[in-house]
Amino acid sequence: MRRSNGIREVAKHAGVSSASVSRALNRPELVRPETLRRIRDAMSDLNFYPDAMARAFVTGSSKTVGSIVPTIDNSMFSEGINALQDTLVSRGYMLLLANSGYNLETEKEMVRALVSRGVDGLVLRGEKHDREIEDLLGKHRIPCVTVGRYDPAGGFPTIGVDNRKLGRIAMSHLIELGHHRIAQISAVTDQNDRAVDRVQGMAEACSAAGRSIMAARQVDYALENIRQTARELIDGSDGPPTAVCCSNDIIAYGVLFEAVRMGLSVPRDLSIIGIGNLDLSRHVVPGLTTVMIPTRRLWARAGEILIDLLCDRETVKHVEFDVELVVRDSTKSI
Repeated sequence: MRRSNGIREVAKHAGVSSASVSRALNRPELVRPETLRRIRDAMSDLNFYPDAMARAFVTGSSKTVGSIVPTIDNSMFSEGINALQDTLVSRGYMLLLANSGYNLETEKEMVRALVSRGVDGLVLRGEKHDREIEDLLGKHRIPCVTVGRYDPAGGFPTIGVDNRKLGRIAMSHLIELGHHRIAQISAVTDQNDRAVDRVQGMAEACSAAGRSIMAARQVDYALENIRQTARELIDGSDGPPTAVCCSNDIIAYGVLFEAVRMGLSVPRDLSIIGIGNLDLSRHVVPGLTTVMIPTRRLWARAGEILIDLLCDRETVKHVEFDVELVVRDSTKSI
């Protein structure tokens, strides 16, 4: 079916003008929901699929956004990507996803690949990126928004939270419960600015309280590696900690699973806190105390701001979301 004829047939089937169909394809946010539904139903009935390459040639837009996340092992990213995709799809955009593995060189290559495929814009994670990425996107006039770390001085618009504050809240909670033997397990900080900030925030909380961290470890997101790290801390020659402060919920799950396997009672023998408030955190036993990050709101807002930039609309450049402590049953006073 040729695209011009297809649009006319879709318009006739939906009872709207050809201009309305064209607007629904290119600027769906400008179409009334009921009209948009009728047009999409008509497209489905007629088995009509617009030619994306032809549309990109005519409009100069592929209606495609790329996003690169460090890993898909952390369910926080899948939750965020789902929210981003929902936002983009509701406005007529498609999402292309890539994984950098926390490697800045890999991320740079992925950016090049997405640019070569004609993406209109990019959503990246964090603020630490190869300088060539900014130069490349500037050369091709491709807008980019970063998610996860609020930084008004960032080169790109930033939608995120104060990660140092997250670390301070988590560690302060354990200190306020009376714990002195606190171990810290964080994500690997190399090329991960969020992990660096959270570790710094934990250190600030300890310093303010005149405390020190009895042991600090870094680990990737493999549960087996997290559990081994927890086992080593609990069996350490200096004796076990009474609490473990984890830089995210995934790490906290691994510590919790291993502590239970070793016969410890959580929180009687070991208090555990995470950061993120993933959905699973309220279902594990005991429920995980954590610091809430509004993940879906972060990624959805990033999509909204990117679309504003693509449409040359005035928009805010940096947005900070608040965080809060969520106390469940994995922590108690000592």
